[in-house]
Amino acid sequence: MMKLSGETEALFAALRESAKPEPVTAIEKLVENAPDRALCRINALAFAAEHKLQEEDVITAFLHGAQLGIFRPIVERSVSWLRRGPRFGHYAQDRKPSRL
Repeated sequence: MMKLSGETEALFAALRESAKPEPVTAIEKLVENAPDRALCRINALAFAAEHKLQEEDVITAFLHGAQLGIFRPIVERSVSWLRRGPRFGHYAQDRKPSRL
């Protein structure tokens, strides 16, 4: 379980002012506990169904969270992972250089 930074906690507090508390709490738990790869593949409608929440409330919470920048650190970590991933990792070693 990852501990949220003070800045992220403040962003979630702001999100609670613009969205219903149930979806915000579910999203906060997701951000604390899920691996980065899972966070990049969120389907808001499936998330709502899984947590038995209203779809509109979940979509509103995700949109407001994105506007506040709650997900920015997650995206930045994921982009960093992608740069280290298949394009530059073992996949690149399997490819032979093309001749011009």
